[in-house]
Amino acid sequence: MEISPAPQNLIPLQWFGLDLANGLAKLGAMIIVTVHKAKTELSKLLKRVEAGEEIIIARGDKPIAKLTSAEPVSRKPRKPGAWKGKFALPDNVFEPLSEEELALWEGAGEGPL
Repeated sequence: MEISPAPQNLIPLQWFGLDLANGLAKLGAMIIVTVHKAKTELSKLLKRVEAGEEIIIARGDKPIAKLTSAEPVSRKPRKPGAWKGKFALPDNVFEPLSEEELALWEGAGEGPL
């Protein structure tokens, strides 16, 4: 399923080289689809809604509707530490940013695309 581009004020997920949209969808977060995709793949979207996801339907970059379950979705209680050992932070994660990284963070340049 194709996900519509992020609004202008958000950093595109592709900049990070991660498939965050699918990862967030697995956690029950919202996804964004275009009106065209919603019309052509309504059955698939409804299955995802039944599984507990929320789907935003957008016309261009403007969200216009939200698909949610009519009945509350029962979910397993979250277990602390479920992600332990599944990823590691780099050793320099808390080090100060370089001048170039800081400039990008503050919006002084364009991203890596």
